[in-house]
Amino acid sequence: METLSEKDVADIVLSNIDIMNEIGHPFDVDQILLSAIIEKVNGFGDIEDIRLRIIKKATILLCEIAHCQPFLEGNRTTAYYTGMIFMRRNGFHLPLDTPSDKNAIFDLLTRTKAKDAGTEDILCKEIEDYLRQKVIAN
Repeated sequence: METLSEKDVADIVLSNIDIMNEIGHPFDVDQILLSAIIEKVNGFGDIEDIRLRIIKKATILLCEIAHCQPFLEGNRTTAYYTGMIFMRRNGFHLPLDTPSDKNAIFDLLTRTKAKDAGTEDILCKEIEDYLRQKVIAN
């Protein structure tokens, strides 16, 4: 489950389609860019600690979808849902007990979207640090 398959990619695309239909906006996806993000996520098998490995992969999903914008619109929401589902499928979750918890992750994703090329690693590190502090086992 840690490795994202073609079906997982199709599910990510379908989730963005659902989000776009809900808000009445057009859908489009850069499949090459999305595939590159998925390939990057699938490349972190060498981290022995499963919790850290899942957090690293979830960070890549969150950060790269929010920043690289493979979809015409709805990238932050798609990144959020994709990251949360990925963590749950792999035995972990991010507790969102209050509205401020959800706002915190969306604030990080918003900042990631707006980042300059030189600050990408810093903001992705902030997302990873946030997940390391908050993510717990199911």
